[in-house]
Amino acid sequence: MKKLIEYEHEKLGAEAKARSKMLVIFQSIMALLFFFQWWIVPVNEPFIPDVNPLFFIGLYLLMLIIINIGLVFEQRKMDKKMVKN
Repeated sequence: MKKLIEYEHEKLGAEAKARSKMLVIFQSIMALLFFFQWWIVPVNEPFIPDVNPLFFIGLYLLMLIIINIGLVFEQRKMDKKMVKN
């Protein structure tokens, strides 16, 4: 796996640093979303009557969609770099 990561950094060049920055930003956003989720859930109640479970399902699906779209764009960039060389 280490060789693959080194190869991708070699092919992407400056874009690898931008990708690392985006990863940090994305992880920060995810942490904030999870913190928000923790904040709205009451501590003493085992069941949450005020919060619709569809909210959590929608949030989960939204995160999956964002992650997958990011991976698709990342792989397209890598494939274009491979074709050029």
